[in-house]
Amino acid sequence: MATTRLIAHHISNGASIFSTMKDRFDYGKNPEKTLDGQLIASFMCDPETADAEFNLSKAQYHSITDRTQKSNSDVLCYQIRQSFMCQGDYR
Repeated sequence: MATTRLIAHHISNGASIFSTMKDRFDYGKNPEKTLDGQLIASFMCDPETADAEFNLSKAQYHSITDRTQKSNSDVLCYQIRQSFMCQGDYR
């Protein structure tokens, strides 16, 4: 049995967009929870540089459209988290 959760990440209070995204991505890549990264998957980005890639995309969007993100009012990214019931040793 598995559960899936879609998590919207917003800007942390007093933090920059880059800092918030780096903190969220680092938390999601916790080696203790991901079998040293074996359980991490990504789509159209590299998990090791995803925070920088997201910020680059935001900068490109701003330069093309001249639109900026309002602080604390927009979703920075979404994380899909899946949890599976484990029986016995899974290593």
